[in-house]
Amino acid sequence: MSESVKEKIIRVATAFFAEKGYEATSVRELANEADVNVASVNYYFGSKQGLFEYLVKDFADRKFSIVVSILESATTEDEFRLRLTMFMKQFLALALDEKDSFRMVNRNIEFFSQLNPEKFEETFINTHQRFLDFITSAQQAGVIRPGLDTEMVAQILFGGLIDLVKGNEMRKCFRGLNIEDTNFFESYISTVIEVFMNGMGVQN
Repeated sequence: MSESVKEKIIRVATAFFAEKGYEATSVRELANEADVNVASVNYYFGSKQGLFEYLVKDFADRKFSIVVSILESATTEDEFRLRLTMFMKQFLALALDEKDSFRMVNRNIEFFSQLNPEKFEETFINTHQRFLDFITSAQQAGVIRPGLDTEMVAQILFGGLIDLVKGNEMRKCFRGLNIEDTNFFESYISTVIEVFMNGMGVQN
């Protein structure tokens, strides 16, 4: 089945915003690449800003929300370990399956926060809060040592996943390590889980 006009715009715009950034991408070059009329962008999305906001929110609502839904409160160490492992696997799998969308969001995240603070909070601040609540609930259940700063724990774990994806190309060049390689993928997750569970003070 051939792509619809809307699907063409979405595919090309995602790639352009990921590669060039929002501000450096013009509607005209986007339309030329997608082989559609400039008016089509405005018809479906209202404007370049409307298109960008649609892509970011669609990625967050349609894909990332599924990953975040794993983060239900855990009351035992085994459940916490399982949910954290599942979250990491799903997060990395999503980043690999949706490379352009992931790069688009990361490249333009600061700009998006300035462009539409309300949608930024709804889309990303709430996601981080969900992860923080997951860590905090485990601490309250006695799974994580009381003295740990849950905000710092969330930053370390969540930020580490983002940095792993963002640095994949450089890592491939200099270390020959690639998260698309199943062995490295699995090894990274199991290592992080073990370091956290044993090295950051989770009670046995």
